[in-house]
Amino acid sequence: MIERMSKVTIVCLADDQRESLRVLQGLAAVHVVPVAKPAVAQLDELRRRLGQLESALYRLKARKLPKEYQAQRPAATDGAACLQEV
Repeated sequence: MIERMSKVTIVCLADDQRESLRVLQGLAAVHVVPVAKPAVAQLDELRRRLGQLESALYRLKARKLPKEYQAQRPAATDGAACLQEV
């Protein structure tokens, strides 16, 4: 019988990659497809956008927010860390 498959993305540390793949292969119920690294142009665009986000975050931090919005500020202080929180 053919079962419907769900697509999932699994992220692990580079040091744990071999062990993670071994465990997944042991399940005998998954099809593993490596994710292609983004092209250099994509990385450059992402870095540019990250710079814009960091700049916007810096400007927002410099503004005095009304009290009701202050509790909603993210704990992270740089763009990369903010993206990690999301």
